[in-house]
Amino acid sequence: MLLSLWEYIVRDSFYCLTALAILGCSVANKPTDPTPATTGSGATSQGGTGGTAPGGGGSGACELGTLTDCLACGDACTPANVTGPACQPAGCDYGSCTPGFQDCDPSRANGCESDPATDPSNCGVCDHDCAAEPFLNVVGRDCQGGSCTWSDCSSGFGDCNAVPGDGCEEPLDSLAYCGSCLTPCVPDHVQTPMCSGGGTCSYDVCAPSYQDCDGSLASGCETSKLDPAHCGSCVQDCGAGVCLGDATCAALRPNVMVCGGSQRPVSEFFPAGHSFGILQSCTPDASTQALFVTRGQVGLSAASLQGYLSGGGIVLTEHNISDEVFGLVFGAVAQGPSFVGSCLDTIPLVVQFSPADPFWVANAWTQMAMNDTGCGYSIAGYPGVTMLAGWDAANVGLGYRDFGAGRLWLVDVDWQDQDVSAFIDVTRQLMAYMMSHRR
Repeated sequence: MLLSLWEYIVRDSFYCLTALAILGCSVANKPTDPTPATTGSGATSQGGTGGTAPGGGGSGACELGTLTDCLACGDACTPANVTGPACQPAGCDYGSCTPGFQDCDPSRANGCESDPATDPSNCGVCDHDCAAEPFLNVVGRDCQGGSCTWSDCSSGFGDCNAVPGDGCEEPLDSLAYCGSCLTPCVPDHVQTPMCSGGGTCSYDVCAPSYQDCDGSLASGCETSKLDPAHCGSCVQDCGAGVCLGDATCAALRPNVMVCGGSQRPVSEFFPAGHSFGILQSCTPDASTQALFVTRGQVGLSAASLQGYLSGGGIVLTEHNISDEVFGLVFGAVAQGPSFVGSCLDTIPLVVQFSPADPFWVANAWTQMAMNDTGCGYSIAGYPGVTMLAGWDAANVGLGYRDFGAGRLWLVDVDWQDQDVSAFIDVTRQLMAYMMSHRR
């Protein structure tokens, strides 16, 4: 049956619509039958007479519904990382994801596109976005092994608690973390430490009696003004002398004198690196560096004692004699009412007094218990005395009072005995300081 030109046009338009213009439909390539022939297993053949694609010859057949031509010729169904890929009426699909992959986007056609071990938008599970993790001040957010991570801290911050989950939580311009998590800003002996300038440790001014001699802001004011090598200033070295409490250098005299008996050699109290002649007498002179007065003294006079102290002399007392020596210099005073301590020859360092005194600036405080102390009578009632240490708040065993250019050190403990104590070395150090310092 012959068809009119109009019928050819209508039928060709129908096939063009059903093939979605893929085959370039025209009168020249119309099939002999308007109904496409079906292939086995439900696939549909598109093409010219005999099921061939345009171009003829039967060599370019296209079967829709297959993995290579799912909804149209050339529409390959290749979902990634799946098992059981299939072309369904709705399009490309699959059975399940290959282990280690997940399908997190709305498309079934591309398969299981996400690796939960490394995908930062779907880390571990779908929709776990590492960009939303509460990491503070970090750069390089990533997904590793199914967990959100980051590679580095933002400039000026650090992970100082070693907890990756909160990121870099600390600014590195604080006193605790100045420049790095391992660098606290703790300059020595300063009034106000500061961390600034992106992690630079510094300070405003030195604390009294200290100075900055090494030029390092971070170390602060590391040097005492009473250091003999930096006495009063970083450039003043006292050499063989000592640095007094007023930050001036003083030469040491050649002799020491013992007024009374002493079972313990006073040479134990000599400052390191110094030696002195030891004289047994109660009449000190200008060559006497220090006069040790013990409980067995005989013949000590007020005139001799006052003259010696006025000229810059140093006197150290002992147990049960401090009131007598003090009375010769300053006027009569009553001995302390109670005998206290454990009689172990040591200065009682149970309670500290006057912690800002140059004595304690130059000498570290060493705490001891009552049963480690020497014994004696309290000097708390002596007028004008600077108290330094004692057995308790009411009983003082160590103090001083100046007279002229000299100093009377009141050490009312049994230091001249030979008892054994774990703290005897501390007493030796303090006695060495006292016998060499009149200020």
